[in-house]
Amino acid sequence: MTYQPVTVHLPKQLYDLARQRAQAKNRSVETELIEAVATGLTDGGEIDDVTDDIATELSQLPFLTDEELWQAAQLTVPGETAEQMEWLLWKAKSQGLSKVEQEEVDRLQHLGQRTLLVRAEATLLLHSRGHDIAHLKPVHE
Repeated sequence: MTYQPVTVHLPKQLYDLARQRAQAKNRSVETELIEAVATGLTDGGEIDDVTDDIATELSQLPFLTDEELWQAAQLTVPGETAEQMEWLLWKAKSQGLSKVEQEEVDRLQHLGQRTLLVRAEATLLLHSRGHDIAHLKPVHE
């Protein structure tokens, strides 16, 4: 494999995070950054079929602390929101929805998708950082 030298000016916070992760894995900062860029540019790191706001949020998760990732990995949709979605879906099948109701369904589906994807990505990141994720509650109990 040939290498192309690149100069990148990172914010101190990102550099410090890369340095900490590299030390934890007993490797160079350069190797850590190469892996981060490769993950972000390959199929494993691309985020398709989600809105830009969710894709942006997901792309920022690797920069969170472990404590912040634990919080993200435990996000849930509030019970009343889930109940409202169930009712609207039932109404859509039985009676149809008004334009306002359909917009609410779209908003709630977006919230559900965001919650699920953030939880999944945060859990994956915690696991990749060596944390035991077995005690995390499933999305649906």
